[in-house]
Order: sequence, then structure tokens, then C-alpha cells
Amino acid sequence: MHDIAELKKLVMNTVKGIKETDYEMSFSVFDELIKYSRLLNIRDVTDGKAAIEVSITSEEEEERKLAARAAELLGDLDKQFSHADNLIDNLDNEELDLGQKPAIKPSIQPAKMQVLTDDAVDFPESFPLTTGITGVIEKDFNVAYLKDLGRALGAELLQAGKTKIVVGADNAKPSKRAMQGIIPGLLTSGCKLLNLRSNAGPVVAFSTQFPTESLGILASNSYLPASACKFKLLYNGGFVSAELLERILSRIKSGDYIKGLGVSSPSGTNLETDYISAVVEDIHIHCSMKVAIVSASNTVSELAGNLFKSLGCDVINIAEQSLDSENLFDPHIPSHLQALATTVQSERADLGIAYDTEGTGFSVVDSSGQIIWPDRVMMILAADLLQTFPGADILFDNNGLSALAKTVTQNSGKLLTHSSGENVFSKLTKKNMPLAGNMNGQFVFADRWLLYPDGLYASARLLEILSADDQSSQEVFSMLPDYVGTQPFLSTIAKKDARVLLKNWEGELEKTQNTVVSMHNGLRIDSADLGWISVRYDNNQGGMVIRFQAKSNEALEALKKLINKLAANDPTFKLPF
Repeated sequence: MHDIAELKKLVMNTVKGIKETDYEMSFSVFDELIKYSRLLNIRDVTDGKAAIEVSITSEEEEERKLAARAAELLGDLDKQFSHADNLIDNLDNEELDLGQKPAIKPSIQPAKMQVLTDDAVDFPESFPLTTGITGVIEKDFNVAYLKDLGRALGAELLQAGKTKIVVGADNAKPSKRAMQGIIPGLLTSGCKLLNLRSNAGPVVAFSTQFPTESLGILASNSYLPASACKFKLLYNGGFVSAELLERILSRIKSGDYIKGLGVSSPSGTNLETDYISAVVEDIHIHCSMKVAIVSASNTVSELAGNLFKSLGCDVINIAEQSLDSENLFDPHIPSHLQALATTVQSERADLGIAYDTEGTGFSVVDSSGQIIWPDRVMMILAADLLQTFPGADILFDNNGLSALAKTVTQNSGKLLTHSSGENVFSKLTKKNMPLAGNMNGQFVFADRWLLYPDGLYASARLLEILSADDQSSQEVFSMLPDYVGTQPFLSTIAKKDARVLLKNWEGELEKTQNTVVSMHNGLRIDSADLGWISVRYDNNQGGMVIRFQAKSNEALEALKKLINKLAANDPTFKLPF
């Protein structure tokens, strides 16, 4: 043992950087050492039988060792990143299917964070920047572009003083490939990734708000052609601003990046369990309910099944719908819902729910096997929510039936409309309106949930309402006000041809007494005497979707004749009615 004088001498010698010293001392002597601890770096303390062994090194010596070790690690990481870049360059296109990388490739240096400039690559400018960045694999999203997109996003994140980003993808192949391409760019910018891999969109959105606010990026193929993908940028449970998306694309044009060394790690907790627990805490199912579930994604259907089981429901999970066919499963195409409707009837389920690949949108089949379109689902949701928020604004797209406006008004609310799609959700805040939705079956509950279209949560809210009613779901929906209307009709046509067709139709209709409203990818034709027609091009289905609402059966036939007359000018465009 050392006495206090020897200890003090030893401490001072160590502080001066003479040498690293190992010694033993009693617990009482250790207390004296604590007085000098602010001058020292105590690297290791281990319990002994009668003493504590402490290894002490001066701060100066420790800094020299840490600097040497850091340089060694940075050198190793530099080699690993270079090796990773080489692997990406040499990947077989059949496996990654993302196109070729340019010959010019900047090296990654273990240096301080710095602003770099590099040759910019072309990027898609034809897609609206609202909730994310969309592109087609190979055509728009090649390896070079995806890496630069990751670098630009990482630079914006770091410049905002943040480093953490949550990344995930839905179960579609284009989404997985796109995410595989963007991660190297995020890492080379110095981001810390929480990689959720293939996961439902609601879980990714949830993880950006709980337990702490963070940025998230979700690669999704929902409502897009088979070879396309959309990167949805999320923050704190909602969408980022369009201005941020513009800045990201501007960085790609200018090559204005930040260089750093990032790290990717899986989640340390079971986020799916955390998500389910949060929903279960919010939703109350009043009686036992039997629910049939189907999705194009096994990840989504399993998560939904576990959620409803946790809510006390009896769950029938129908087999995953294949994504390999060009005719992708779409929960809004009537023929795709036939298996669900049959199962609901044969199993005497209370409700059938079909989710998209991401878990944001869904369609409903009632207890009789009838398809309930999203505008009628919105009637139930809005009527319930307006009991808590009388006089509130309810937002829905302009493809909804007039019965929705009547239901909202009767329940002391005000219906606002917008063009179809999820773009409007990027403008929502918890202050301006409690509920918004669209004909894709996407709903946002700003009253007590995320500012993100969470299809699992929305379907749980619907089930909560239905479980409180003694009537069957078929009886509940049948009591809603209705008009003479149709399901959406689909006519196959190429997008470029559809644009020409819509422009010609708009010109012809302006010569009539009808009111024509131009929408994103479509038109709405209103007739004061007959009703209205919604015509829009659907990217996912690859054709024109036409829906009618009329004041009578005779008026419906008149509206159909109007469309047939317009279509007769183009013999290549065939109508299904």
C-alpha cells in the first residue's frame, strides 16, 4: 500500500506524463485520490477482495493514445468504405437492378467534416415535390443518383444540427433496391442510421416521434407503377416541408455535400411491440370482434394481425398477395377484394380489411361481403370525431360522394376538399383540423395520433366505433345517406396518351354548360341537373379511373352517355360501360 505522500507524488508524476502507473490502494486512500480525479483520467476500476486496482493515465497521454487509436480506426473505416464502393461498382445488375455508376468516384478521406463539390448527376424533375421524391428504378434512380440523394439528405440533416435518421422500406422489391442504394450516401455524409429494413410505414413514422423527435425516410411502392419508388421524408410523426425537398435536390445539382463517417445499426428495441402498445393504449374495443385481414405485404398483415389480437379481436389472416405479377394487389380494385369478401362471409367476420404494401391505406368489406369505399368509411369516422370536435373542419379529396358532405354538415362539421393523393397531409397540423382522408383509404387523425396516414391505426379507430354499436357493420353502413353512384371504372391507357385525352376532353367540355375542374392527373365534371363525373389517371393501375355520382338512375345513364360521346373521338380508348 502507498501512503498519502507517495500517492500525491505518484499522482503529480502521472499528471506530468512521466508514465502510466498501476498500483493498489485501500478504499480510504482511494477517497483521497478522488480529490485529484478532475486532473486525471481513471480508465479502469475493478473490485478486489481488499483493494481497488486503478490504472491512471494523464489527460495528455490519454489524448495522444486516443488520437492515435482514432487515426487507426479512421484508416480502417476508410478502407472499408472504399471496399464497399468497389463492391457496389461490381454488383451484378440482375441482383441490384439499379443501373451503372459513373466512372468518377470521390475518395473518402478520414478528415474533418467539410463541404465538398462533385460532378452532379441528372435527377427526375417531373414529379411533384410534396411528401417525398419519386423515381423509376434504372431510369431515374440509378446507383449514382441514389448515393447522391443520400449524401444530400445527410448534408441537410447535419446542417440542421442532427445526426440520427430512421430508414425503412415497404415489402416491394423496388423499395428494397432503392433503400439499398441510398444508404451508402447517408453513411458517407456522417449520419447515424437506425435501420428498420423491411417494415410497415406506420412503424417507421412512429419511430420518428417516439421516444424522441427524429428524421425518417421510408422507401415505398404504394400507389405507384411496379418499377417505381417514392422516398417519403418524415419528421416527428409527419411529413417534412416541400422546401426541404427542394434544398435536397438543389444540393444534388450543385454537388454541395458534407463528408463524414456514419454508422448503421438495427433497432435496439422491438419497435413493432412499442407501436402496438401505443395503439392499444389509445384504442378501446368494446366487445369481441372477428376481423379478416389481407395485404400485399406479409410484414403489414402480420403487424395488423398482432395489433388486433392485442386489442382482443379474433383475427383471420389471409395469405400474402403476390407482388411478382405485373397486376399488383391493390386494395381498391374490386376484383382484388373477392377473396377477402368470400372469407368474411364464410367465417362470419364482423369486418374485412385490405391494406396496401406500406400499411398507409386500406379498403373495407362489411359483414355481408359488400365493399365499403373510403368516402363512406369517412362518414363513420367524421360523425364520431365531430362529437368531440363540433364545428371542426374535415378534409377529404374531391372524388368523394356528396353524401359525405351531407353527413359532415349534419354532424355540425365543415367539409373541405382537395385533389386526390396524400400530398395534402404534408400541410396538416394538429391545430387546423382533426381528421383528413382520401379515396386511397388513407386517413390522418390529428386529434390524438401521428400526422401521417397510418392505415392500421385508422382501421383500429373504425373498429372501435363499430364495436360500440349493437348492429352489424353491414347495418351501420346501410344507414348512411347515399346517392346513385358507381364503383371506380378502369380503362387501360398509357400515361402520355391519357394527358392528351384529358386535355382534349377539357376543351370539349368547356363548350358545354357543365362545370369542369382540373385536378392533378384528372378532371371533375359537374352538372347541376345530373350529378358529377370524376376522371383521373391512376399510376398504379396504369389507366383512367372514372367514377359517377348522379341524382337518379336516369341521370346516371345520361352522364355515362356524355363520357361515351367524348371517348368516341379516340377509337383506341375503350370504356367498360
